[in-house]
Amino acid sequence: PYKGGGERGRSYPKPSGWKFDKERGEIQKLIEVITALRTIRGENRIPIKTEVAPIFYSTDPSTRQLLDHNVEMVMKLTMSQKPSWASEKVKPRKMAHAVLSNLEIFLPLEGLVDIDAEVKRLEKEIGKLKEENDRRQKRLADENFVSRADPEVVEEEKGKLEEVRIKLSRLEETYKNIS
Repeated sequence: PYKGGGERGRSYPKPSGWKFDKERGEIQKLIEVITALRTIRGENRIPIKTEVAPIFYSTDPSTRQLLDHNVEMVMKLTMSQKPSWASEKVKPRKMAHAVLSNLEIFLPLEGLVDIDAEVKRLEKEIGKLKEENDRRQKRLADENFVSRADPEVVEEEKGKLEEVRIKLSRLEETYKNIS
């Protein structure tokens, strides 16, 4: 190897790291919005090909500016029409609703889903989840089970109980908004 001086003897420069914190935050916000709209579609069984008309509400001007600049991408990735902006907070009746940091998303469901059938489906699913919640709570309250079962099994059961509670609270919120 070359041992002399000059440029040939220097090592390659090392990067000091990228500084895109603002852009990373903006991309994360867009991902949250797209995910929320897709989740609403999935939870309410809105067909993929059906265009939806979301309503956004935010008091943060930077959030509004970000979404206005990226509206085409959001529309394309969520199969939605151009979102409208509410000047004041909307009461979510017969609407699906998602709350993000600095943004609320409302999606009118009339005309997209059969609301009566959806209410019945939600009531049935909420009933099943309440039964499962009660069953898991009783199991964890049973000292016999907790003392004899492996700690991993008990932790797994606690995790499943938490999942059921989260799902139940989401469905109850959807039920409240749709009925």
